[in-house]
Amino acid sequence: MYLSEITTKKELMTSPPPFGGGFTQEQAAQATRMELWGSDWNEPAPDYCKFRLFDEKNTMIGEKYVPGY
Repeated sequence: MYLSEITTKKELMTSPPPFGGGFTQEQAAQATRMELWGSDWNEPAPDYCKFRLFDEKNTMIGEKYVPGY
């Protein structure tokens, strides 16, 4: 798995996958950043992406798993 992107844009946090994290407005209001992680070519499982939401204390407050790349 590799880190593909980091964003602080609330609109991307709440936009539906595959273009955003699909988090609620309440979650996005608490967040300071969202990370987009993707599966690596060497992984045996099918491709996927993970959207991870973090607050100001660097605590993960949400994660969404999206199949595909």
